Amino acid sequence: MSVVQQIYQHLTRSRDLSVDEMLLETLPRLENEYQVLAVDTLLNRQKPAALLRLIESYETLPPSVNVRMMEQIQLLEGVLREAIQSEREPVRLNTITIIRRSQAYFLSYLLSLGLRSGSSETRSHAAGSLSTLTRSFLESQPVPSTAPWDADTIQDHMIQLSQWRSNRRHVVYALREALQSYNTHLRSSVLEAALCLSIDLHEELTTSPNHAQSKAWRAMVEILSTRPQPAYAPFVLRMLAERDRRGEIVHVLSTISNEPFMTAIMRHSWLLADPVIRAGGVAIKRLNWMDQNPHRMAQMEPELTLHTLRFLRATNIPEEQQIGWFQELAF
Repeated sequence: MSVVQQIYQHLTRSRDLSVDEMLLETLPRLENEYQVLAVDTLLNRQKPAALLRLIESYETLPPSVNVRMMEQIQLLEGVLREAIQSEREPVRLNTITIIRRSQAYFLSYLLSLGLRSGSSETRSHAAGSLSTLTRSFLESQPVPSTAPWDADTIQDHMIQLSQWRSNRRHVVYALREALQSYNTHLRSSVLEAALCLSIDLHEELTTSPNHAQSKAWRAMVEILSTRPQPAYAPFVLRMLAERDRRGEIVHVLSTISNEPFMTAIMRHSWLLADPVIRAGGVAIKRLNWMDQNPHRMAQMEPELTLHTLRFLRATNIPEEQQIGWFQELAF
């Protein structure tokens, strides 16, 4: 251990509160190596007042300091919980930025607290960051290796899956809390993120305060109609079982022509095995997606063709029209 490291170790153990003041004052002027030592000392000392100042100064601190803060974010959890409720907006905004940039899924619940802020800017920043975290989480799902598997490969994959499931629980919890306060923040990006995880959040998306006439439901219908995503497919099909919302869902399915979204709808046609959902499919009497391309069936991959046939059988589209589409198939 170098002399400098010994000095910082001594400062970490010191009870003198002026140590934090000295470190904060000198931090911007230190060389990169010593900046890391200084910020580690502040983090390990765990003095809330000093850490709050560190968070408030986040955007003006040297990049090496910010990187170190994100690497050691576990040590900041307690003070970030306090910072998100700070009376000073820069502290709240920087807290949200730190959580988003570090992809700290275990702290995503703090973003749902930010959505309850009295400040529109804080609510907007929290909503955007929660949406970003959700997208990064969904993109992080472990993909099995194509190389031959051995014991170490299996163990590594299981560890990755375990961490991913843990991250999912954190993100779902944050979105669940965010949905409960929707009428406070009215951020559609929160609904878009929640729709991507509707398998975990279906009840929150469809029950009070998100009833059929609510602002949240009207916003969801607008999202589904104008900017649908493949990840929304399970939610849309399951909503066919809801009588008071079925009309809007049928309209979306009947009129939309978004290729990735409708392909996802077909691939999720297995949900129609539920008799309640299947009964709702009878209300579908046309598909603009099919009408726009009469040769679509012939152009499909065989697997997608089977999914599409299953979907069409559950609708009330005229038989002669379906026969016309089926004739495109070469058996």
